[in-house]
Amino acid sequence: MTVTSENVTDARPSKFLKVARSVLAVTLTVGSLAWSADVYRGILLLPIFNEQFYATMMGLSLALVYVQYPLKRGETRTHVPWYDVILGAAGLVAGLYVGWLYEDLTIRLSDIPADALIVSTLFFVLS
Repeated sequence: MTVTSENVTDARPSKFLKVARSVLAVTLTVGSLAWSADVYRGILLLPIFNEQFYATMMGLSLALVYVQYPLKRGETRTHVPWYDVILGAAGLVAGLYVGWLYEDLTIRLSDIPADALIVSTLFFVLS
């Protein structure tokens, strides 16, 4: 069987997919390396809880997974569908929200704040 131009699909990823994948992966890697080297607390003198860092990395990881992998296993991803963009953005926002407001959320934990319930539900559903 000969391969013609009609039965070969263009499997190159879109520019958005390449940029989003690269930015998320590099941010995740550099952030983890900086955490391992204690840059945040030791050099930048930022009082960061472990959980703040973990929540932010989980948000980045969720966004990367939704951008990188298609819904059906075995398919080649050439573009990011709208629903994966929304789900990835929701994971990223949830992670950044918890990372930014972690101290406030822990102080209000006994009040069962609605924003904490929403964010934790997002994490649970998206994971």
